[in-house]
Amino acid sequence: LLVAAGLWRQRSAPADAPFLILILVQVLWLIAYALELASTSPEAVLTWYRVKFVAVFTLPTLWCVFVLAYARRTAWLRLPRLALLLAFAALSLLLTLTNDAHGLIWRSLSAVPQPPGFTVLRVLGPWLFLYVAHSLALVLVAAGVLVDLYRGASRTTRQRILLLLAAWVLPALAM
Repeated sequence: LLVAAGLWRQRSAPADAPFLILILVQVLWLIAYALELASTSPEAVLTWYRVKFVAVFTLPTLWCVFVLAYARRTAWLRLPRLALLLAFAALSLLLTLTNDAHGLIWRSLSAVPQPPGFTVLRVLGPWLFLYVAHSLALVLVAAGVLVDLYRGASRTTRQRILLLLAAWVLPALAM
C-alpha cells in the first residue's frame, strides 16, 4: 500500500494509473486470502473465497492494460477496445455474484474442516474454463508486447522488461 500511495502522488507516465490499480487489486487478493485462511466458520471461508475472485477475475485484464500502457500501445487503450478488454472481467464478476442462480462459475462450493482451518471444495462450472482460456490469451498478448518492446529497448529498459516478465511468471510457476 505504501508503494501505491507513493505512486499515486508521483504519477506521470501513462502506465502509472494501471499499475496502481494492479497493485491495489493484488492487495485485495492478499487480504481476502489471508482472511479466508484466518476464518473460523465455513460461511466466512466461502465469503472471503468469493471476494478473492474479484481480484482473480480482474488481474489478467489489468496486467494486459498495464503492459499496453507501459509499451505506449495507446490504440488498444481507447474506449471501444478498452471496454472490450474489461467486459469479460466484468461479466465474470457478475456471474460470480449470481452464481447460486446458474452455477456457471462453480457447480458446487463448500468449506470443510481440515485442521488447522478449512479446505474449500469446489466443482468448477463451464465459465471458469472460458475464463482460464481468456486469461491465458491476455497474458500471452501482454508477454508478446513486452518481448516486442524488449527488442528495440535500451539496456535499462530491457532490465525493467525482464523484471516485469519475472514478476508475472514466477508466481504463476509457484502455483
